[in-house]
Amino acid sequence: MNLKFKQLAKKIGLPDGIHIHSLRHTTASLLINSDIPAKVVSEQLGHASTTITQEIYAHIFASSKVKAMQALDLRLGGAVTQEQAV
Repeated sequence: MNLKFKQLAKKIGLPDGIHIHSLRHTTASLLINSDIPAKVVSEQLGHASTTITQEIYAHIFASSKVKAMQALDLRLGGAVTQEQAV
């Protein structure tokens, strides 16, 4: 599988150091940052539970939470700090 992936990656011009896991991580990051529910992300990644997804990608969920708080702050005209959002 990895050899086939490397050959395909080279053929389509992806960087030499890219791994299939990099694409998986990118997929998770894009879904989480698009506010896709954890259950859907978990199912897409094939995890047995959302707990696994949330533990592995906790840092992305945290940054998504900050982004959500900043959006609320912008709409409400307040000043929510990053510390308050976390």
